[in-house]
Amino acid sequence: MQTMVVTFSDDEGVHWTAPRNISKSAQRPASSDPNWSLVYTGPPGGIQTKSGRLLCPSHHAHVNNARAGGTDASFMVYSDDFGETWHFGEDVTPAGFSGENQAVQLADGTVLASMRVNGAWNGSYHHNHTHLFARSLDGGISW
Repeated sequence: MQTMVVTFSDDEGVHWTAPRNISKSAQRPASSDPNWSLVYTGPPGGIQTKSGRLLCPSHHAHVNNARAGGTDASFMVYSDDFGETWHFGEDVTPAGFSGENQAVQLADGTVLASMRVNGAWNGSYHHNHTHLFARSLDGGISW
């Protein structure tokens, strides 16, 4: 299992708490699903929705391969109690479709995920010119 941690600052980032491991609640164990062998957050970072939910765009994969044939899938890690407990939502895409992603809350309250797509390559690394968008009606849990 990859290690996922959170820290907190209550003085505008001057001081930070020691990292707290949230791995067991924020990701599926790779022993139950090998496509969770690698887990990444961002880039660039999370958002706080109007309801107060903390939402951290993330993706998981079996191996680090952001090319056609890769196994990356996007998902969101979220907290409804200001970071005390964390959970993970459903995959936004099937494995192999997406990786790095970002979220924004729209004016109507829905969450829009914007993801780099891992298909449609022209045979050369970093030449994928496609993008995928998904919308969540429940704050990033399902898509």
